[in-house]
Amino acid sequence: DHCLRRAGRQERHEALRQRAARKHAQLVLPACRHRAGLQRQGDAVHLPCGRLQRNAHRVCFTQRFPVRGPVGFAVAVTVTVALTVAFGGVQPIIVTVAESNPTSGLADAAAGFTGRGITQALAVSESAFLDSVERRRPGTSMRAYVTRTLPHSSAIVVANRAPHEPRPEGGFTRGAGGVITALLTLAEVTAAEWVACARTDAERDLVAQHGPTSTVPLIRGETRLHYVTPTPEQYEQHYSMISNPVLWFTQHYLWDLAQQPIINGRIHRAWTNGYVDVNQQVARRVAEVASRLPDRPLGLVHDYQLYLVPKLVREMVPGAIIQHFVHIPWPTPQYWKVLPREMRDAILHGLLGCDIVGFQSSGDVRNFLMTCEMNGGLAVDDRERAVLVDGRVVYVRNYPISIDVASTTRLSFSHGVMVEERKLRDWRPEHLIVRIDRTDPAKNIVRGFLAYEKLLAHHPELKGKVQFWAFLQPSRQDVAVYRNYVRRVRQVVQRIN
Repeated sequence: DHCLRRAGRQERHEALRQRAARKHAQLVLPACRHRAGLQRQGDAVHLPCGRLQRNAHRVCFTQRFPVRGPVGFAVAVTVTVALTVAFGGVQPIIVTVAESNPTSGLADAAAGFTGRGITQALAVSESAFLDSVERRRPGTSMRAYVTRTLPHSSAIVVANRAPHEPRPEGGFTRGAGGVITALLTLAEVTAAEWVACARTDAERDLVAQHGPTSTVPLIRGETRLHYVTPTPEQYEQHYSMISNPVLWFTQHYLWDLAQQPIINGRIHRAWTNGYVDVNQQVARRVAEVASRLPDRPLGLVHDYQLYLVPKLVREMVPGAIIQHFVHIPWPTPQYWKVLPREMRDAILHGLLGCDIVGFQSSGDVRNFLMTCEMNGGLAVDDRERAVLVDGRVVYVRNYPISIDVASTTRLSFSHGVMVEERKLRDWRPEHLIVRIDRTDPAKNIVRGFLAYEKLLAHHPELKGKVQFWAFLQPSRQDVAVYRNYVRRVRQVVQRIN
């Protein structure tokens, strides 16, 4: 039976992965095959290059981390002037605060990271493997898949941010944030148009000079970008009052429920005049773009800023295929009840305008189905992971977002990374802890520092043998809660040191 064979394969693969983790198995080139690949000694199983692999003698950690400009406090960073904070003079917590921009680099030899960011990969020294990765063109298999599965669809990516944003001095810079990173390849392989909000003065100036539609770069190709132009007041209410912190805090379980949230008249006005209004503007622009496409519109809507868009687009373009992907957790139905029914029902039914609602994890799928059943009173099929609403079936699925393995591996083998890796080996202590985060309350930064303090208190033998480097990117500093969190982070670091 095919299903049984597939299940058996998965079990065997899982067993192999667990065994490899236990043994820290050494990877060697296959002696009997003429293709680039790696095998685990003893198991004789080919490992594809898409899997993270371990070399017993050398491990190089890297992860993409866009940064912008000079900032707050930093240490051993060539592009900033800052304050060094050291734990007792021998076990330092070194905190670097940097602003986000992919066009500038964090040139930090101490951390072993290069130019445009930080890449996380496990280095494999065999050149044959590197050659095989170099021959792969990122997105090729996805391009073929899209062509095969969606031959008569015209895609529209709908997101809060643009893929590239205008610089005040001219030209474009890549849009900040993980969502944009995830969507660039998608937009390129689907040849999608892009709808986004004009969020900054530079974007509003671009619209005033050239109209709402511009051609902007993606990765290798270009896309037609269609701006929506809410007023600065509307956008502030939409983004800085409702999306952040109300929705973000709700979906990350961040409220102090004994005292928060306080949904007063100010929040209700921001919901109506900001969040609802901006979603309506975005939906109208999507419908306008869809009316000019050659094939059936495929709307790919993204994240918590645009929950109302799918239903609005469904009403204006009934024949469209619509998917909304939620990039953040979906909480339990009980937790959603911290919001007024007006808001939570609008969010739920806005998403149910889709054909498919996508999440990162199966737990999010279960929570969404329970929310539809318990809060919305809708018929739910748990086995099919589907909701029946208005005579339509809405499917709910989890699609974890991956990284571009080929380009990440190439970067890990680049000359710059190798140079910084050698510098790191020359000075690093026996134990080096590195974390990279936005200063967001959801990132658990403060408790991470407290855990480090506890580690040193319980293991005095680590004195002089361990260092903690934290690279922190100030996030959403236009929102009071986030500014207060940065202040709290600084206070804890100073106290510990």
